[in-house]
Amino acid sequence: MHESNSVWNTPATFNIYTTKLVCEWIIEQGGVREMELRAIEKARLLYECIDQSAGFYTTVLPPGSANRSRMNIPFAVNGELCDSPLTDKFLRAAYERNIVGLLTLTPFGYGNYLRASMYNHVTVEMARHLAEFLREFMEEERGGATPTEPAAITDNSAKVEKVAVLGSGSFGSAVARMLAVSGASVTIYTRRSGVADEINQSRTNAQYTGGATFPATVTASCDLGESLANATVVVIAVPGAYLKDLLDNVKAHKHRLGPDPVVVNLVKSLHRTDDSGLSGVGREIEAALELPVASVMGPNIYTEMLEDEFAEATVGVNSGESALGSRVSALFNGPNFQTSVWEDRQAVEVCAGLKNVVALGVGFVEGMGLGSNVKSAVIRKGLKEMRVVCERMGARNVPALMLESCAVGDLVLTCTAGRGRRLAAEFVKASPRPSWEALEEKLFEGMKIPDYGNAKTVAEWTNEEWMGLPLMQAVFKVAWQGADATAVLETLRR
Repeated sequence: MHESNSVWNTPATFNIYTTKLVCEWIIEQGGVREMELRAIEKARLLYECIDQSAGFYTTVLPPGSANRSRMNIPFAVNGELCDSPLTDKFLRAAYERNIVGLLTLTPFGYGNYLRASMYNHVTVEMARHLAEFLREFMEEERGGATPTEPAAITDNSAKVEKVAVLGSGSFGSAVARMLAVSGASVTIYTRRSGVADEINQSRTNAQYTGGATFPATVTASCDLGESLANATVVVIAVPGAYLKDLLDNVKAHKHRLGPDPVVVNLVKSLHRTDDSGLSGVGREIEAALELPVASVMGPNIYTEMLEDEFAEATVGVNSGESALGSRVSALFNGPNFQTSVWEDRQAVEVCAGLKNVVALGVGFVEGMGLGSNVKSAVIRKGLKEMRVVCERMGARNVPALMLESCAVGDLVLTCTAGRGRRLAAEFVKASPRPSWEALEEKLFEGMKIPDYGNAKTVAEWTNEEWMGLPLMQAVFKVAWQGADATAVLETLRR
């Protein structure tokens, strides 16, 4: 081009240079994923204000529409056009608050809607400033009155939940992040001030989630009452050993919850029931808090969730609680997480607990140095015994239940990638055998898992008669009665 004195094909160097600067800035801010998380939060702040204005502000698409733009948010003031006196008053008031650029112009004059453009340079704080102004202007025009009812919501997915996640460990943090990415406002309750400060200031929880960052909609607090304030969903994500004390404390602050609160249980510990049955902890939570409880159980490795890889789970609710199931399912469902609803919470919880017992069996044969053929046989036999337990409990449609995420899905994952498998393998290798608690502390630095405790609970439930459960019987004997790990292998030969 230089030799022929041609500039017709000269690259637009200024455009290339500015693009480089923009890309460098995005990388400094945390990359494209961080930009997306900020866009989700900015759009949520404005759409929530519009949807809850009882018609004072309107927009083009209804709540719940998947086609609502995160970038350009159109809205009208009291349904009036951009050249109306009320809209003019709105724009002048906005200018006094240093809010500009809302008026849209076309070649044919004013547009029908104002427009808030949430480009990357617009911060979350700027969006929050605009949302606060929208509410203040509405209240002034209504004489200080606020709407008593939100705008009609067309489906469960449109409801913006305020979520309190109780537990700041790996799984609780991963779930908190996932729910925030899907649009919920989330507060993580943690007992350690250092964790709370790190989440609030650095957007990370390095000990439990590595370098993964939290969206701006996630906050953390060491104050349980503050964490529960106005929450509509309480997610319990603590080890089962800490559950009773936590429930006592939550009960003391129950009055601070928001309207129509529900509880989501993520704890996979097995418990005995008062009627000598077997259950997860959902019944205990329900009795303590006197609130509806759904249990979300499935194959969910937190490290992969933090990488935004796809995962699924089963939402277990009591019979007749389909509305609760739909609400919790809508909260958890997103591009990278899907749920199904099963109206037998006890059976869903039991499946999630039993697979931990089977995973110990897989770990025992792995610790013996045996390979995939044997481990797959343990998994198959374990699934068969899970079905036996559910049938003895009187669970409904057990063959179909076994195909759910809480059953075969969680079983496969836990037996191939779960911590309990690794713990069991090291347990049978050690000589002398250590206590489960000491080995757990050594391998997982204080993280608690339910696997070995669940094996003991199943033994108590059967009164050690074990009818139809030879594999689980062998796992219990190895785990708690000093039997050799070959006992698990022998059950496969019978």
